[in-house]
Amino acid sequence: MGMYLISLTISLAVAASLAASIWQRGEVGPQLARRVGVIGIPIALLTCIGAIVLQMIGTTVALAVARRRKWTRGPSLAALMAACLLPYVAWTTVAIPELMRLDELRQQFPLTSLSNRLPNFVPIESPETVSDRLPELISARLERQENHWKEKSIYVGRGDVLHRLHERWRDWFIVAPGFGYLRMGPGSFGPNTEFLEGPQAASIALPIITQVKASPEPEHPESAEPKFQQPTRPGLIELHDSGTADFLDPERMGYAEDINHTIGFKPHAMSKVPAAESDERPTEPWTLHRLELVSLLLHDEPVVYVSDSLPRMDNLRDVETRPLNAFESGALERLWTEQDLVIENVTDAEPSQTEGEPSNRVRMLGSLRAIEQCQACHKVPRGTLLGAFSYELSPPGESED
Repeated sequence: MGMYLISLTISLAVAASLAASIWQRGEVGPQLARRVGVIGIPIALLTCIGAIVLQMIGTTVALAVARRRKWTRGPSLAALMAACLLPYVAWTTVAIPELMRLDELRQQFPLTSLSNRLPNFVPIESPETVSDRLPELISARLERQENHWKEKSIYVGRGDVLHRLHERWRDWFIVAPGFGYLRMGPGSFGPNTEFLEGPQAASIALPIITQVKASPEPEHPESAEPKFQQPTRPGLIELHDSGTADFLDPERMGYAEDINHTIGFKPHAMSKVPAAESDERPTEPWTLHRLELVSLLLHDEPVVYVSDSLPRMDNLRDVETRPLNAFESGALERLWTEQDLVIENVTDAEPSQTEGEPSNRVRMLGSLRAIEQCQACHKVPRGTLLGAFSYELSPPGESED
């Protein structure tokens, strides 16, 4: 608003000087055109304020018409005032509604605290706590996740736009030198509600088919027509990375300065089926029977949220939990410092762990670690194990029972 008042003050001063000359002489004389050039043009060039530039153009036209038609004092002064006020009428009719729209967006996407969702906690850790020096493979995966977040944020920018909305960056653009609204038009530069809402994560029921990169050798090479090809470890890691990236999608995170200052946060969720990206390597359509979130933060002991759909943090409040099974307990110990994904083919498991389970299924426990961007809300060291995903997959054609 300060620039608007400065602009208006200069405009009124210029108009008053010209009006005084018209009042004294009773008409528009040739000297007024020179005065516009002597006073108005340097001011417009020095300030670069669009309203003053428009005023000088309008004043020149108004005075030229008044002189050509030999208007008297009254019509000439009216034309001069109209030329002075025209830019500010435009500001009132175009910019003020835009400012009101931005205020409505601020109310719709307020600055909020997530402290009630993330109470103070002490992460459950194994006897060997997360070391300051992470294993190379874990550190490399964290770096990939952080780079993915940064790259996606560059193109999406929802968090940055929400931040700027509350910093009133658009407001200052509207009333900045040059009057941005006259260049851009109403609503053409400001954010829209659909963009600020961010992506929605629909509930996806399990079991469901997913694509897993398969090994080049069949599971049963002696068979003329093998039933299926075993998935590769890199392929399963890629599947887990796909689900983790979706669960931590920066589009849903909004802006977070810290846990008490967030804007537009949407709960973590998987919005699509984790799957290997297509490339030259073959894929197999395996069935994802189970993908459950393992909680390490909100309970005295690790628990698994039992769900028949992909994990969504917004519907876990009423979800039943269960203790970790034998495979998950053993795999969790390895996740603390050794690995990011523990994979077990049920065929190779101990008999006590596989009773009643199909022999060809694959079980996995994959880490959910704190990357750099998580530390705004989760006050834990980078690489801390915040949770995990427990998977169970079966090859194509195998019955669910």
